[in-house]
Amino acid sequence: GYLYRERFTAEELESRDAMGVLWRGVRLSVRPEREELHDLRVEIEYATLGDSNVLRLSHRLCNLRHTEQVVQLTSYVFAGLGGAPAQLLLRGPHSVHRPNPVVSFIHGQPWGSLEHQDTGRCLLMVGRQGGVSLMDWGQDGRSLGSAHEVRLAGDDVCEHVYYLVLADSLQDAQAYQMLSDYHV
Repeated sequence: GYLYRERFTAEELESRDAMGVLWRGVRLSVRPEREELHDLRVEIEYATLGDSNVLRLSHRLCNLRHTEQVVQLTSYVFAGLGGAPAQLLLRGPHSVHRPNPVVSFIHGQPWGSLEHQDTGRCLLMVGRQGGVSLMDWGQDGRSLGSAHEVRLAGDDVCEHVYYLVLADSLQDAQAYQMLSDYHV
């Protein structure tokens, strides 16, 4: 819960991945002021492919110490998909959460989705390292995200990449699950 208090710098991002695909977006960077995180540089990238329904979300942690650090990396994605929280289903490979007053979290899933019950519109989240979190906040809605304990060796860099896909249906979105094997 520290980073929202920090002052990030932003820069335009244009990069080709290992397959030669051009991604454009924004990179947010910060070296936190808080003592607990001061020897860490955090970069968050949001990038897409022109007129695409795919957003690449990247979290990069850079250990500025010469000794090991352990960091909790947690990120949430909230989307309304054109409706109220009571209209959203939260899905994973083996679960469906319909709106209810009980708060629950399922971590470590290979994929997760939010689906608008009436329109079928869907947001899929998938990552090459798995670890998708399905978070049901009860009456306050549902979200997708990730939660990882990251162990960084001295001077180490760790990157977690997720793809968010907006589609007209869960079936259309699931065709993008192969992005879990896509190398940046």
